[in-house]
Amino acid sequence: FFLTISASTFDYELRFHVRELGDRNAATDEILTRIALSFREHNVEMAFNQVDVLIKNLQGHELNLSSGELIQAGVAATAKQQQSPPEPPLDPQ
Repeated sequence: FFLTISASTFDYELRFHVRELGDRNAATDEILTRIALSFREHNVEMAFNQVDVLIKNLQGHELNLSSGELIQAGVAATAKQQQSPPEPPLDPQ
């Protein structure tokens, strides 16, 4: 069943029946494996959400955990950052 269109996905629900409940996991594995192999064969890539995690300290500096980039607080601090050498990593305390 084609259920909905999300922000970056088409959402389908696949239903099938097996004779014995004990066959369920093996059947699910076989079907999902064939789907994944077919996607690979046809160069279909899965879209994954990107999440940026920022940690702020008391001085307002931010550390982007995704890129490791240290961001100073405020516009004036940004200009200062461009002129001065990078600061050491944030102290987690």
